[in-house]
Amino acid sequence: MESNSALIKRPKPMSMHDALKIGYTRNEKKQKQMLKRFGYRLDEDLTNRNHLTAYDPVTKKLLFVSNGTNPMSVKDIWTDVNLALGNLKGTDRYKSDKKAFRTAVAKYDEKEAVLAGHSLGSPIVSGIARPEDKVYTFNPARTVGSKTRQNEKAFRIEGDIVSALGSGIKTIPNPTLGREIPILDAHRLDRAKNLNIAL
Repeated sequence: MESNSALIKRPKPMSMHDALKIGYTRNEKKQKQMLKRFGYRLDEDLTNRNHLTAYDPVTKKLLFVSNGTNPMSVKDIWTDVNLALGNLKGTDRYKSDKKAFRTAVAKYDEKEAVLAGHSLGSPIVSGIARPEDKVYTFNPARTVGSKTRQNEKAFRIEGDIVSALGSGIKTIPNPTLGREIPILDAHRLDRAKNLNIAL
């Protein structure tokens, strides 16, 4: 006879695209619904417009997502400028994400977390992650000489100029390359949808 725990159906695994998409969702109620499909619960105290914190109480998995640049945010544009100048860690955005992540690690007492970032969020999660954490980045904003960390799986779509300067990034062919303007096409988050990268 099977045990009761073997009969309990677990939610489907979350993909990198799912995590990033939920991070960009602005409606808290919708975020909660989307996270529930994967067994996660939103931590409202450690979530804001720039980052999302969620926890799966069954698998004991901590998820932290950092969003890319909000083009309507002067602070985010300033953070981009500082990234280009090599001063990302000195920005309010970096410090805020780091504080939220460290608070979540202490709150949930997790030895390993999963972090995901898109564009500007990528160097942030890469920088705040501990060596034991798993980091997934998509079209990461990079400057000359930027390297991918050992615990980071970085992906970019062919033609994306934001991530072109980094090293250690897996380039995914872009089937629309040449038909649209690359910066408008390749950098979009929906380009990660069919990659099927499970967290």
